[in-house]
Amino acid sequence: KVNSRMRPGPNGAGLSRKAIMGEIDASLKRHLNAQQLLQTQTRPDIALVGASVHTRAELEHAAQIGCDFAVLGAVLPTASHPGAAGIGWDGFAAIASSSAIPVYAIGGMSEGDLYPSAWHAGAHGIAMLQAAWL
Repeated sequence: KVNSRMRPGPNGAGLSRKAIMGEIDASLKRHLNAQQLLQTQTRPDIALVGASVHTRAELEHAAQIGCDFAVLGAVLPTASHPGAAGIGWDGFAAIASSSAIPVYAIGGMSEGDLYPSAWHAGAHGIAMLQAAWL
C-alpha cells in the first residue's frame, strides 16, 4: 500500500530525492542545504528546487520561497550523523504536518520505513542514500 501523494517508483515505493533529482538535467535543478536555504530569500530561477530542513522554521522558509519539496531529518539514527538520535517519526509528523510543500523523510531510512512509519507520519516518501546500496 503506497501513499497516493508519493511519486511511484520501482515496486510501488516512493522515489527518493536523489532519484527524483537525478531524472532532471543538472542545469535545471538545485538542492539547498539548510544553511543555503536560510541565506536564500527568493526561489532560484531553476525548474526544480529542493531543500534539506531540520526544523519547522526551515520548512516554512522553504515553502515561502517556493521550493518544490523538502527532505526532513535525520528521522532515525544514521551513520552520516554519528551520535545523533534523530527526530523520530513523532518529531517528523509534528514538523511536516502543516507543510505547504511535499516533505520526504531522510536519515536512517530503509524500504521497510515507507509503510507504515513514513505513511502514518505524513511523509510523501523516503530518501535513502546508504541503504539503497546495501
